[in-house]
Amino acid sequence: MSFKFPLLALAVAILCCFPWTVRNYAQFHRLIPIRSNFPFELWLGNNDIFDEHAVGGIQRITRFGEARLYTQLGETAFMHQKHNLAWNFINTHHSLELQLIVRRIIATWLGTESPWRDFRSTDSILIRTIFIGNALTALGTLAGIALLFIRRNPYAIPLALIPILFPIVYYITHTSLRYRHPMDPALLLLTAVALASLFGLKKVTPISA
Repeated sequence: MSFKFPLLALAVAILCCFPWTVRNYAQFHRLIPIRSNFPFELWLGNNDIFDEHAVGGIQRITRFGEARLYTQLGETAFMHQKHNLAWNFINTHHSLELQLIVRRIIATWLGTESPWRDFRSTDSILIRTIFIGNALTALGTLAGIALLFIRRNPYAIPLALIPILFPIVYYITHTSLRYRHPMDPALLLLTAVALASLFGLKKVTPISA
């Protein structure tokens, strides 16, 4: 396996980000290779709202309140505060955090944290169809990955890495079904591999040479 092209891609990415790194250092007086709102997103999904036993914790998050705090503290201090609050919550709520992660994984793949309950309670045929489609796509993705590895297909690892790595950030922050859309083409491709095998098409190549 040649590492020439991956290394070239990495070098181009670093080169493209370098001017912004210099600009960020000049503005914020600290090394910030790429500006990110990850601390804020992490805090949104990991805070006292999710702890029913919290005393004096936050009860709701408003755009106005957070925008005002951002203006008062400035970007660097605001993100630093959210980082500390989020990690303090995670470190002091291990059991709850595990439950939240499981709920986010389910919501990412099936569209809701309680798919069976919501499926039964809804009267909408469209919503039930979406639930069924999500479930079949998740199963098809797993089956497609398994088949590609069993057949030692060269595209097994690249395709498997998409559903494995892409949603991790949503598992630890917060999620929505629409966040999954960028990887849906790969999921449908893997599902097609599984369906083709199911219907007797043994020689399945996910990407033509």
